Amino acid sequence: MFAGVLVLGLIYWQGSRQSGQQGRRIHAPRPARERQAPDLDRPQPSADPGFDAELQAELTRLSLEISEHRGQDFSDRPDSDFEPTGRREPALGAMEPSEDDDQDFTPAPSVQKVRTEPELVPLPPESQVGARTQERIDRIVTLFVCAEEGEFMRGSDIVVAAEKTGLTYGHLGIFHSLIPGKPELGPIFSVASMVKPGHFEMRKIQELRTPGLTLFMALPGPMRALDAWDSMFPIANRLGELLGAQVLDEHRNALGRQRVQHLRDELRAYDREQDKNVIKRPW
Repeated sequence: MFAGVLVLGLIYWQGSRQSGQQGRRIHAPRPARERQAPDLDRPQPSADPGFDAELQAELTRLSLEISEHRGQDFSDRPDSDFEPTGRREPALGAMEPSEDDDQDFTPAPSVQKVRTEPELVPLPPESQVGARTQERIDRIVTLFVCAEEGEFMRGSDIVVAAEKTGLTYGHLGIFHSLIPGKPELGPIFSVASMVKPGHFEMRKIQELRTPGLTLFMALPGPMRALDAWDSMFPIANRLGELLGAQVLDEHRNALGRQRVQHLRDELRAYDREQDKNVIKRPW
């Protein structure tokens, strides 16, 4: 679980570092702010990127969301679920005492609601389908499938496209490409939303709008790096066709043939390096 959180954190960290490089940018609309009269005597505060704090807060939030045991929140339950105890209706005569009953009048007891604590029902553990089996991460290969500038992908369309491309919804609330019949080996690659924290909340999938998808392959994985790339790249192109989007490289630049060949050469070299580290038997 920790490895999965680390992978997502590294990807969004990498994307933030590349914000000044060439490529398409999709900016979320800023909330309207109340107009204030300018104060010429007051110095304006300097911009503080606060990147490290923001990333740490996001990772902490994601860790809490994917914890295996989460209690239900009952803060929105109606008051009708909490029955008061010890209630006693006052007698009609006690409402307004008469002059003859001044000496014997006893005020009606006050009625106080007693809030009963609801029983917490634990949620089922999070799906582990697509969880990585290795903690070591040597490299992350990333592709982006981005909508046209100013446009967004709908959550329902993403689910349909994921199903058509053979992706499985699972660990971390994202989609994974798994080896058929061997899901326990972990994901070949995974697909998350470009909007942090990256997961897809199925209960609100109809409301989801995102500028694009992030496809990432963590090495080492369940198969050779070059074979994993040959699996991820065609699916990225297919997702682009289904969603009317464009496939971009890790710098969010157009992915041409020269760049693809360069990536293949790098992954082939990685596989050769891994082969050197394998202990071969003498027979």
